[in-house]
Amino acid sequence: HRHMSLRAVSPLRLVADEVLVAYFEVTIWPRGGGAAELEWLPQSDCVAVGLGSRDFPLDGRQPGWDSASFGYHSDDGQAFHGHGASGRPLGPACSPGDVVGAGYSLLSRRVFFSRNGVFLGAPYVAPAQLMPLYPLVGLDSRAPVDFNFGASPFALDTASLPPSLHRPATSKLSRVTSLEAAVRSALAFVVPAWGPAGWLG
Repeated sequence: HRHMSLRAVSPLRLVADEVLVAYFEVTIWPRGGGAAELEWLPQSDCVAVGLGSRDFPLDGRQPGWDSASFGYHSDDGQAFHGHGASGRPLGPACSPGDVVGAGYSLLSRRVFFSRNGVFLGAPYVAPAQLMPLYPLVGLDSRAPVDFNFGASPFALDTASLPPSLHRPATSKLSRVTSLEAAVRSALAFVVPAWGPAGWLG
C-alpha cells in the first residue's frame, strides 16, 4: 500500500458553544458500494480517522504515525500517536457501515475517539503547539467514506461526554496554556471545516 491521507483545509470546528468540543465523523462503506458486496474489510485495508496539525504530511503517513497527529485505525481498533510501531488498544476493528469519530476538548486538549456513537476514550492530550487541530483521514483502502462535520446529526451524543474529558492538566501553567489554546481554536471556528477546496490530498 501507498499510505495516503487527507486533511481538511481549515481547523476542526466547535460542535456547539455549550459542549466545548470539536468533533467530526467518518462512515466507512463497502468497497463495492453495496451492503451485500462486502461485510468486512480485508485485513490489509485501513481507514484511519484522526486529528493533526497543519504540518502533518499527507503522503507516506497515516494519522497517528508521527508526533503531529493522532489516529484511530480501522484494521486493529488501536489509537496511535508518535509512531506506527505500536498503538493503544481502544476498540474493535471496524466493518463497513461503521461510523468512526474523532474530536478534542477545547478546555483540556484531550483527544477522543468514538465508534458507532459509543465514546471509546481519550488516550492523548494534544500539546498546545499543535493547536488548532485539523481533521485527518488516512486511506489505505478502496472503501468509500462519507464525512460529517455536523451538517447531519452525529452518531455520538456530544452533549453526554464524560466530564473527565474536560479536566485540564494539574499545574497552573498547563491550565493557562490550555485556555490560550482553547481561545486560539475558538477563533479558528469562524471558517468552515471543509473550506472552499474541501480536502487536501
